[in-house]
Amino acid sequence: MEKGLGFITVTAVEGWNAYRGSLTDTMLIAYFAAVIADDQIGKRQNIHHDLEKKRISTVNDAITPPDGLRDSDIFQH
Repeated sequence: MEKGLGFITVTAVEGWNAYRGSLTDTMLIAYFAAVIADDQIGKRQNIHHDLEKKRISTVNDAITPPDGLRDSDIFQH
């Protein structure tokens, strides 16, 4: 939520500076760099999250027999 609000705010400031004629090339390049970097970081986080879910699922599948746990698999003290 905060991320979206920050993006809208910065975009509005950039738009206002462009409207007033005070938008510099450096500010515009920094804005685009931040937007692109944020997008790439989000994609990387999603890929990492998906791979972690897949790894956990694979480990759980390897541990649990297809027909479920048997009484002999449960250790009782």
